[in-house]
Amino acid sequence: MSQWKETFEKISANDDFKSNIQLLTFILANYQRDRKFIKKEDLPAIVDFVFFEIKRLLNLIPKASTFKIKDELFSYEDKIMGLVTILMTEKYSVSNDLVNEIKALVLLVSHESVPRTAIDKMFDFEKIEKIDIMNVLEVVRGISDEYQRGLIYQGLLEHKDKISKFTKEAKEEIAKFFCEEFENYLKSASLAEEEVDNLEIAADVCKYFADDKLLDLLEKILVYNHACIRFYAIDTLIKSKRPIKKEIIADMAKDLEYADLTHGLLMQNGLISLFPSEYNNPEYLAKSNMVRWLVYPTELGKMPNIIEFIGVVRSSGEDYYVFKYKSNSDNLEDELKNIWLIGWASNDGGTFSHFTKLSEVEHKNPKKTLKLIKKKLIG
Repeated sequence: MSQWKETFEKISANDDFKSNIQLLTFILANYQRDRKFIKKEDLPAIVDFVFFEIKRLLNLIPKASTFKIKDELFSYEDKIMGLVTILMTEKYSVSNDLVNEIKALVLLVSHESVPRTAIDKMFDFEKIEKIDIMNVLEVVRGISDEYQRGLIYQGLLEHKDKISKFTKEAKEEIAKFFCEEFENYLKSASLAEEEVDNLEIAADVCKYFADDKLLDLLEKILVYNHACIRFYAIDTLIKSKRPIKKEIIADMAKDLEYADLTHGLLMQNGLISLFPSEYNNPEYLAKSNMVRWLVYPTELGKMPNIIEFIGVVRSSGEDYYVFKYKSNSDNLEDELKNIWLIGWASNDGGTFSHFTKLSEVEHKNPKKTLKLIKKKLIG
């Protein structure tokens, strides 16, 4: 019996596609590293699973109530196609019925995934002229769904290594589009979640098309007190030699998720004097680094409810700043919620947490606690 049969059955019974995507990503990544991860006896189970899931997607995609839901299903489809690639790599024979279902799903996703399909096709051109980007933007302008409109920013960012394909006139056309979008955003007193997400990406990718008008509008975008937008806007403005107000940097320094990133950005560009001295210390920057790691979707997926510094341990010539934190994140098992857990951050990127309970390494003597953390967790 295939070791994966039971796993695949559980996935098929689960409507949480985000977790399904994570599990299939794990399987595909391990197969890429070692083909023995998937054995010959596993292939029939993969075929059955793929057949069932393709039918499920063919049913669910047209019925999805929002494009955001559809896009998650598209991501799941991509993982299913990864399993199809395994079948092809292993030269496993599949039925004509399955082949037809695969073709039907690919066609459906291509039809439904507008404007992503249009963007991908455009970047296949050897040279991108003004008329090419105008055709894509015509599609985007006709879309009212904010999430779906945002695919233009995602597509440009994903293909940033091909932006050299754009002619000068094509770049000017995109800059004009960005100006239109920024002007529309600035009319709103506040931003919805998907507008924040789109502006974050737009503030980043617009650097490749920036002209004076666009940069002027980007400076106005800084009025929105969303650190994710501000960080990329600051990055773009700095790269365009635009000055940044100290009070904006001060706000970013107060934000634990973005303080360390902002510090690094200013260091890279010789502007560290803008960073407030009261936040420019290793402990605070390490805490920011720790928080940024914890908010990642595969970790807590949110800010910890509370985080406190314990001390520093030195290992392999590197200082590790150790923290305890509490969280009620749904990513944690119930027994780990709202209790002290351990994490650490170092300047070389050695930031991590096993979600280990502080109680498992805690000693009455704080120095011994740190020694136990170094021995058992950091090494």
